[in-house]
Amino acid sequence: MYHTSLSNNPPQGKLNVAEHSKTAYDIASESIVLLKNDQHLLPLNTSAIKSIAIIGDNATHTFHLGGFGAGVKAKYEITPLAGLQNKLGKSVKINYAQGYSGVYKPSKQDPYPETKPDPTMIDQAVATARNADIAILFIGGNRDYESEGRDRKDLSLPFGEQQLVDAVTAANPKTIVVVIGGAPYDIGKLKKNNSTILWSWYNGSENGNALADVLLGKINPSGKLPFTFPAELKDSPAHALGAYPGADDKVNYKEGILVGYRWFDTKKIEPLYCFGYGLSYTDFAFSDLKTSKSSYRPNERINTTINIKNTGKLSGKETVQLYISKIGSAVSRAEKELKAFKKIMIAPGATMHVQLTVPVTDLSYYNVNKAKWVVE
Repeated sequence: MYHTSLSNNPPQGKLNVAEHSKTAYDIASESIVLLKNDQHLLPLNTSAIKSIAIIGDNATHTFHLGGFGAGVKAKYEITPLAGLQNKLGKSVKINYAQGYSGVYKPSKQDPYPETKPDPTMIDQAVATARNADIAILFIGGNRDYESEGRDRKDLSLPFGEQQLVDAVTAANPKTIVVVIGGAPYDIGKLKKNNSTILWSWYNGSENGNALADVLLGKINPSGKLPFTFPAELKDSPAHALGAYPGADDKVNYKEGILVGYRWFDTKKIEPLYCFGYGLSYTDFAFSDLKTSKSSYRPNERINTTINIKNTGKLSGKETVQLYISKIGSAVSRAEKELKAFKKIMIAPGATMHVQLTVPVTDLSYYNVNKAKWVVE
């Protein structure tokens, strides 16, 4: 649908113009999440790198040029491999190995076809990685594996990707793992054994260009996880409470209000990665959290302020997240709840004074007996 208007003289619209591509790029570049960077392989120091091994089907897989239902049909899509080629040109030699096949064809007869590692592809990937200064390994799901109308059997990485990661990392310890997906996977072994992990998404037309600029340090990663990664599937509420898969195509939300991160926090369950998590190429220090006064009326707004200093050497964006809790509540509540957030750019050495505002009514709970919202 190009545009919708009830007016006889609808405003002139635009379709697939440069501004749209810029917006797609900006959104993608700010959504990428840095999960681990222990050896500081990122951002890439291209002055010391002569060759890069790009490995994995997801480096060349497209996610937005087709699909069913809600699948986005984009005019174009820059893959991660193409994005790195665009940005590096001929200054660094890039060698590509597929590593695994991302073909996934479920059917009514076999809704969960087994995906196995391909020894030949892994051998080729290992040889490519061994002969490079650094390796960037692209794994995760795709729009066939993660699809509407069916669930995944578990959280394991598909297509034999864990075996591929193990082999490539052994061949080249300077391996950066980029996971592409729209939902959590069990990446506990990666977290333990690999020094550098980025989480990307199905990031639209400018996916490859945005990802390349994050890898190269033109963009400092500032994405935060919008959900919790459980360490094990049994930790998630649907499985912990035996609600899934339910009966007669119905599943009850037995966790009540403790949806998502609220369950993990309240039940004191340590996740693999928590909601709101995301690293940067620089460091930030928080200080002097204050509220404008100590008590408020129900029709007022709580004004909070905090100072954030960039203590590192690079400019970067940080997201201030304000959580609240109610001790001794009359009803069961989550351990804490996100009530406000703000993303800001901070230069090296600079300190920003940030204000967050929360209406007191946002702290209310629904009183079933009185059939109304109540502020304690």
